Amino acid sequence: MLVSLLTIIKSRMARIAVLVLLWGGQFFTQQAVADQAELEQRSIDAQFIELENSELIGGRDIYLERLALLKARLDPSNPAQQMRYRQLACWYQPEETAAQVQAAITNASAWMLEASAMRNITAEADFQLCRGWFRQFGNDMAGAKMDFESALKIAEMAENRRLIADALSSRGELLSNQGDLALALEDLQVAYQMYHLLGNRYWSAYSLSMVANTYRRMGDLSRAKTLLEEVVDLYQSRGDLESVMDSNYILALTYDDLGEYARALAIYMDVLKYYQNKGLAHGQLTSYIAIADNRLRAEDTAAAASALLSAEPLLDKDYDASSWALWHLFSAYLDVANKNFTDALVHLDNASPIVVALDNNRYLSWVQKLQADVYGALGRWQEAFEALQSYQATSDLLSSKLRDQTSTRMRIEFDTARKEAENQALKSEQAVRESRVLALQEKRRWQIAVISLSMVVLAFLTLFGVRQWRRSQRLHIMAMTDELTRLPNRRSIYTCGNAELELARRQNAAFSIIVFDVDHFKRINDTWGHNIGDRVLQKIAEYAQLALRKDDKIGRTGGEEFLAILPGADTEQAVEVAQRLCACVEEMDMRAVADDLAITISLGVAQLKDSDRDLSKLMQRADSALYMAKHAGRNRVEVAAD
Repeated sequence: MLVSLLTIIKSRMARIAVLVLLWGGQFFTQQAVADQAELEQRSIDAQFIELENSELIGGRDIYLERLALLKARLDPSNPAQQMRYRQLACWYQPEETAAQVQAAITNASAWMLEASAMRNITAEADFQLCRGWFRQFGNDMAGAKMDFESALKIAEMAENRRLIADALSSRGELLSNQGDLALALEDLQVAYQMYHLLGNRYWSAYSLSMVANTYRRMGDLSRAKTLLEEVVDLYQSRGDLESVMDSNYILALTYDDLGEYARALAIYMDVLKYYQNKGLAHGQLTSYIAIADNRLRAEDTAAAASALLSAEPLLDKDYDASSWALWHLFSAYLDVANKNFTDALVHLDNASPIVVALDNNRYLSWVQKLQADVYGALGRWQEAFEALQSYQATSDLLSSKLRDQTSTRMRIEFDTARKEAENQALKSEQAVRESRVLALQEKRRWQIAVISLSMVVLAFLTLFGVRQWRRSQRLHIMAMTDELTRLPNRRSIYTCGNAELELARRQNAAFSIIVFDVDHFKRINDTWGHNIGDRVLQKIAEYAQLALRKDDKIGRTGGEEFLAILPGADTEQAVEVAQRLCACVEEMDMRAVADDLAITISLGVAQLKDSDRDLSKLMQRADSALYMAKHAGRNRVEVAAD
């Protein structure tokens, strides 16, 4: 009986043990599966983050490979994963033809609707930025800007710093291309700082390259060159050849502006070879156009013609209207160099409506200036005058949009310094609080330390305020003075001219102006270099002041152009001053500047009359007289018609 009972107990214990083992095995198996799933998800998240931050080595090709690998690992039934993947894939859709660009815009719009239905506002804003990017490729600049600004509002509402930086960077690049340089610089500087704070190295570098390109367009070539060389070094250290080429292309544009044509050409040829090896037609097109511009500047018209001929089969007005317009513009420059003025007008007529549609005032000013020159060469003076008026209006618009470059840069630098000072003050305050908590027993000693620290901070802030006041004073002087010649700048001389004109009206007194510029100044820059050109302008500024009367004023209005204000002078007196000025410049001893360098100027004189509503109207008449002086042989004075 006992043996039988023990046998039963042993049998039941064995079954219980087996059940326990089976249950435990199932539990640990389920746990292992769950752990594996969690590790898998973490791995996918890491891949997403790497791609979202563009933290890859090697450029676009490797990025697309990683994107394909990620897609293969995603769960097709997981809508969040699929949406996140499409946010990445949207930006890397094909873009080599107008049809591909339109397809990308259509896809981005559809994905925006999906994100909206899922109430995923960050994804919706990201797709809107993507659509704006492709609209920009499709020449719809107004639509692109609208997308960028709408996405920025959503990003700010969501307080998503990465998305805010993306929107500012996109809008800033568009504004820079269109010539709104001051606004562009603000957007791009803030985007760069935000990327930097987020630790995103790739997009920090990209934004920095766009900041540099904006400085280039502002004419701050030294700063642009320094920043671009820094960006190129960073991309080279990462092995990102595509980004190296993109940044080198902008660096070559900077070298062109500096007059280092051979150095720029070497880079353009490297970039062209890269795009040829990749089979990328659009990259080849932009390279050929840049080479044509470079060769035109270097007066190598044969090489320029060859580059334009190579670019022509690659043109696609529907896909890249900007390159199409530039091709016609540089073809017009080539025709002018070859004195084919009628052909030049045909090219300009092709380029003009495109740059207007693109709302690109930088390109428009180039077209209008060349139109004025061509009409003048053909003797079509009325059309030349109208084109010159249009050019002046566009130039004034660009200046007003730019506001004051120096003021903008100084304000951005001041804001940065102020924020850094605020951060330091917050850190100091936190340190004081922690110290007081840790050392309450030494209250009196710490009170003295806090008072001392406060006095130091107060002294620092006082010193900082004084320095900022002095900086603002210097900034005011800089804003009213031409840095190169130390003469009053455009704004300053215009202000003086308007004031003297109004005084002459009130006193019923005579008032005249002289507008003049340096003959063949481009040839001087191209032959002797920009440094010699700058010294020529300085020399003219020095001698011009000696030739004027006691109460006359002179200022530099841009490039090689100057404006003299002659209060109380009638036409006869103004002509006498102008002829003295013309002779004075012609007799300048330039041997200390360069051998065999002779300088002359052409001058236009205009006296105030009742129909001149303001200074700009008076200047238009003086400009017309200057234009007549140019076409009458240069180195002479012409008087505006009454």
